[in-house]
Amino acid sequence: MTGVALVRNPDSTRNLRLASRGRLDPVPAAVRLIDSTTLDDLSEKLRAAHSAGTGVILIDGGDGTVREVLSRLPDIWGAALPRVGILPRGNTNLIAREVGGLASPNAVADVLDRLENGPPLSVQRRALLRLDYPAGEHPTLRGFMLGWGAYAVGTRISREGIAARGPGLVALTVLATLHRALIGTERASLRRGVAAGLVIDGEPKAAKARLLGLATTLQRPLTAGLNPFWGEGAGPIRWLDVQAPGHRLALAVPFLARGRPRPWMLRSGYASGRAARIELRLDTPFVMDGEMFPPGESGPLTLSAHEEIAFISL
Repeated sequence: MTGVALVRNPDSTRNLRLASRGRLDPVPAAVRLIDSTTLDDLSEKLRAAHSAGTGVILIDGGDGTVREVLSRLPDIWGAALPRVGILPRGNTNLIAREVGGLASPNAVADVLDRLENGPPLSVQRRALLRLDYPAGEHPTLRGFMLGWGAYAVGTRISREGIAARGPGLVALTVLATLHRALIGTERASLRRGVAAGLVIDGEPKAAKARLLGLATTLQRPLTAGLNPFWGEGAGPIRWLDVQAPGHRLALAVPFLARGRPRPWMLRSGYASGRAARIELRLDTPFVMDGEMFPPGESGPLTLSAHEEIAFISL
């Protein structure tokens, strides 16, 4: 049977609740347990798992834990990447919603049984969103959802007091951000936007302030029907670019949320499409899978999506 490792974040939202009730999943003896409470030695532990012949990695945590593990796998496993399964234990669990999580009460044991006795596990392949910093300023990040401008503000808002949990958190975060951009005390600063230079598949976009930007390799609606993408292009990266201040924003929001822009929006700084490579120059932090990261200092960030992960589900 293929070697199995479980990367567990005991500090993720649901794991904290489960631990308080004494209901954390037991770890079978055949599974290598990797505690990711701190990230200092995560790479070392994953290298040990690779050396031991691990071919399946189970990730017990939220989107941030998934990002931290996926960011390391290609550099350790090379081209022969392990299959990955997600036990969705975070707030939003967008990635698990897309690829099918392992949500059964005895998920780890069930995976072991299926690997040994069948039937085969379901597999879905997804392109990773890869972000490379200029001149190696920061380790490469790999995940699925990146945002800047108002999206970064929305992440802060969600941490300040939005009490929702689960898929509704993302929708409420976006709505709270748009509310503040329309009538909140931060309206003026939000509508000014942020400086963001964009080159999409070699084509530079207009050098203007941006209200909101998104890039993702997720293909389904994000949550609650929220799907602010449209347009065509080559490559698996879906992108959204809204120029500041957001022309007729109150009128545009319903169409933007469903990815169905009106013709006047397309003429007024609302753009979306697909790409294989994006160069992004920022002077403010951005968010990737729920966590804030610094912008590149010596040049643009590079987004690509030429790496794929095989996700398993029961």
